[in-house]
Amino acid sequence: MAKTKLTEQTIRNLASSQSLERGQEYLHAEAVSPLVQRGDVLTAEVEGSEYDPYKVSVHLHDGGVASADCSCPYDWGGYCKHIVAVLLSYVRDPDEVDQREPITYLLDGLDQSQLLQLLKKRLEIEPRLADWIEAELSIAMASSAPKEKETTQRRTLVDPEPIRRQAEHLLRGSGRRRGYWDDYES
Repeated sequence: MAKTKLTEQTIRNLASSQSLERGQEYLHAEAVSPLVQRGDVLTAEVEGSEYDPYKVSVHLHDGGVASADCSCPYDWGGYCKHIVAVLLSYVRDPDEVDQREPITYLLDGLDQSQLLQLLKKRLEIEPRLADWIEAELSIAMASSAPKEKETTQRRTLVDPEPIRRQAEHLLRGSGRRRGYWDDYES
């Protein structure tokens, strides 16, 4: 059983009245997938106006919400209706939350070759993950490079191309490409 101090009043305080009302509608319409909790991270998908469901991730802390994220384009203050629906489901039906081991715990049990095989398999499914890996490795290599004392000439240790591509992807945003960014409601 999931132990929660989170209340519906707390959820009301985290969202607009319209998001709260719409989140309740999504919950009653059974648009929320089964909730999964791994440590302090709660995840679910919520069916919405797009073909693919919205992905919701909530970071819990001390029985409350530390942060929450949704793949929808909502950005008008407070949490969106999808996050509200997930939180309401969590509060109203804590026994239905699928409790699983945190991913870090599962990964700690793997050796280097198993981790590499897992990563390669995922890259076959999601080739865009390569851009993220490339950017992360560039940053890691730059931060581990020996620091020189004051230099008069700027040196670029990071290849900016993968970072630029990732930034363009993030700034483009999935909602804008579909053309409903302007008319989106909470």
